[in-house]
Amino acid sequence: MRRPALELPPLDAEIERLSLGEYVRELDDQGLCVVPPERTGFGPDFAERGRRALLAVASEQTGGRFDLADGCIDELDGRAGAIGQFFVTHLIYAGQEHGPDVGRVFEEVVVNPVKKAMFRHLLGDVHRMSTSNGWIKWRTPDSHEGPFTTPLHADTDPAAPRPWPTGTPYVANMNWLLTDYSRDDGAFCYVPESHRRGTTPRFPEAAAKAVPVEAPAGSLIMFHGATWHGSFRKRTPGLRLSIHGLHCRPYYIPQHDYRGNVAAETFARSADPDYLRMLAREDDPWLQERQGGTFAAPKVKLPAPEK
Repeated sequence: MRRPALELPPLDAEIERLSLGEYVRELDDQGLCVVPPERTGFGPDFAERGRRALLAVASEQTGGRFDLADGCIDELDGRAGAIGQFFVTHLIYAGQEHGPDVGRVFEEVVVNPVKKAMFRHLLGDVHRMSTSNGWIKWRTPDSHEGPFTTPLHADTDPAAPRPWPTGTPYVANMNWLLTDYSRDDGAFCYVPESHRRGTTPRFPEAAAKAVPVEAPAGSLIMFHGATWHGSFRKRTPGLRLSIHGLHCRPYYIPQHDYRGNVAAETFARSADPDYLRMLAREDDPWLQERQGGTFAAPKVKLPAPEK
């Protein structure tokens, strides 16, 4: 059975049209690149809309209160309180659970043309959304030891046969920055060229070579699934916020199962519904449902787009 293909323009032409050539080269060379706000295709209000939406979801899920300048106002239990950070998941469902005003920014992120082109470069024309998450981080408690709050790691499953491929990674990731990132603000960090190792981080080398990714709000960080990365402790007040999303090749198991769970209304208002269907595996002919004692591929019918 052949997989139905999206009608996509040639990738090289898309990279040129979107002026992404230098970022693609840096990504291939270093294992990570930062696409600046003026290249992402989003307007100047993106970061503000993203912050409002992410904090609305975080407050609903935790019952806590968060302030951009003051950080986490309420004391949280468990690991979140101990380390000063946590993430919320399945943000693509936010429109279903919190209304379209909250959900639209997360829906826009996953079909953004720049993001799409970069993932096509990393993972091929057919790839899946593995996670749709957001990160909330505040000043790291003094009780937490060490320079990192997110330990250095690679996103490729450690159980995958090694060495992991450099040119055709199994997974890749993105971070959309909703606040300015600096080392003291608890920035994302990585080890340049570590994706070429094709293995999990080696210590103490990885810790010694980790560098901060310092960039303004609205920037898009793209990185290879074998790149060693983590984050530094946050030494400043206020919040560090981001939207992130692991993606994978079609033969890799996504961490979240979106198939059949994304609302028809979400597809209907999407700027790129066919791509979103692919990300959610709605186009996958190999996944089957039991119907009347036999197995048959489900048929998905999308509603007409809103006018």
